[in-house]
Order: sequence, then structure tokens, then C-alpha cells
Amino acid sequence: MTKTPIKSDLISRRRMLRIVGATSAFVALPGTTLAVTALPVIWRGRALGANASITLYHPNRNAAAQIVKACVKEVRRLESIFSIFDPGSALSELNQLGFLVDPPAELGALLTQSRNVGDITHGAFDVTVQPLWRLFVDHFSQLSADPEGPPATAVDRTRRLVNYSAISVSARQINLLKKGMAITLNGIAQGFITDRVTDMLKAGGVDQVLVNMGELRGLGRHPDGRPWRVGLTNPLSTDKFSQIINVDNRAVASSGGYGTRFGGDGRFHHLFDPNSGSSANFHAGVTVVAPTATLADALSTGFSAMPLDGVRAVVVELDQVSAIVTADDGSVTNI
Repeated sequence: MTKTPIKSDLISRRRMLRIVGATSAFVALPGTTLAVTALPVIWRGRALGANASITLYHPNRNAAAQIVKACVKEVRRLESIFSIFDPGSALSELNQLGFLVDPPAELGALLTQSRNVGDITHGAFDVTVQPLWRLFVDHFSQLSADPEGPPATAVDRTRRLVNYSAISVSARQINLLKKGMAITLNGIAQGFITDRVTDMLKAGGVDQVLVNMGELRGLGRHPDGRPWRVGLTNPLSTDKFSQIINVDNRAVASSGGYGTRFGGDGRFHHLFDPNSGSSANFHAGVTVVAPTATLADALSTGFSAMPLDGVRAVVVELDQVSAIVTADDGSVTNI
């Protein structure tokens, strides 16, 4: 779910979240009082192509550095499983061969979660849209590319490869049941990594944290007692906030076609509608708040390919999930 010249922006994707009044990932130990002048241990880098950071305040800087080091090591391990752009990743091997023997447990688990969200969204979230991505990238990489997109016959032929139900997952082997199928986890894996880092910090005794690994997840509250606050960038005016929301023991993710576009008029972008085979243009942007970043990430992607009534019908059936949908005219619906 991304683009070429498209290539320099390949995985910048759809991130439209900003943290208000805090660093990107702020961690305080329970029971500690942090001086304003306390020096944190900071890591900044990339997680599956998105900007990521951890800022850890800790009374022992050496201990803090070890915690951050362990988190970053885990991020890199998960990238070696989930990255579609790393030719040596487990996912790349699966896409190349059409099967994977003795797959990493995390890959099987994430594909199972992906299937569940596919069911919840009635197929709007589908990790097998990668062939459509490749079709549109190849088309718009041509110097004389038709601005109307790939031929309808090519789109229809490729769309037949999109079917998350045609993935067979077991502990011993994963199979893609149609020749030519391919998977992208760009609409869910950053949420998974965010959850994993959050869980590692929590297991280490941290209960006040806002983690940014491409998606955001908060535990507890800011050490000054207020909620963690996240600004939602207006997808139609990216220098402004559309809303500022509190994130207490929740996760938040945003999706929209504004991040990676094909062609010059903005109609075609990295978020695909599995039903039409073309880019999903139901909304200007979607933000989801959910108990986990994995769920928020996947739902924000799936909701982008659903009409507003469909989004509302799904949200009312889910516990502790809400959605903020921005229409092309700038109107905002809170569900």
C-alpha cells in the first residue's frame, strides 16, 4: 500500500498523527517524579519505513539505554519478518514462492488477525491487495502513462488475485492458494510493532507511556496527570489540526490517500478498494481509536474502503472502538 518516484516516498504512507505537548514516545516509571531538566534516553529511527521514536525518562540512564536497545532490537527482528521491501524478509519469501515452511509465529499470528479484520469489515481490509499496488506502480512509472490508470481489463484480471480467504495458515506452513497472489502487511504491521514495544515496556514495569512506532498507543497518563493528547492533522489542510483527542490506555491510527499518490490529479493512491480494484475514495481521511494499535491500524485501512454507513455499522458492533471520518468537503463525523 504505497508508491514510486513513487520510490523515494515508498512507505511514507498515511501518517497524520501528531503528539501534543509530549515527545513521540514518552515513558516514565511508576512512582517516579520527573524533573523538567531530566535528560532522557532518546532513540529516533524508522519502523517499517515510518518515522518512529522512543524517549525514555528513567532514574538510571544505563538501565534506560538497555530498555531502549531491547525495544529497537525487537523492532528490527519484526521488520525482518513483515517488511515487503526487504527481499530477505519472511513475507518477501512467502510472496516469491507462494508458500513458507516453518513460518515465524508472528507472521502466522498477524495473518490470522488480518483475516479476522477482513471478516469484520466484510472484505474491505484485505492484505492480498499487493498485486493491485504493483499494477498501479508499474503503470504510473511509465513516461507515457495513461492518466486514467491501468486498462480496465488489467485491473479486473488483477483484482481476481485479491482474496484474503485464499491464504492458508498453520504453524507448519503458510500457502497462497492462487498463483500470482501477494501479501502486504503495511496496513497492520506497524500497529503490531507498536503493540509489541508497548508490551515490552509494560513488562519492564513502565505504566505511563505513549509509544510511536508508526502508530500510537498510550498506557496510563502523562506524568503530570493529564491524558496523553494526540492531534489529528486535517487531511485537507495538513498544517492544521482537525481535532485533538485524549488517548488513555488506547491506540490511535489514521489512514487516507493523501500520503502516496499516483498520477497528478490525486484520484489514485496506495489505499485500494478490493471490490473495485482501484483506489478507495470514500473519505478524505479516517482515524480509529481502539484498544490495540494492531486493531486501530487495520480498521483505519479497512474503513477507508467502506462508505460511511458501513463504517458506522462496524463500529457499533465493536467494543471500545471509535472512528473519526473526514469527508472530501471537510465535514467530520465522529462515530
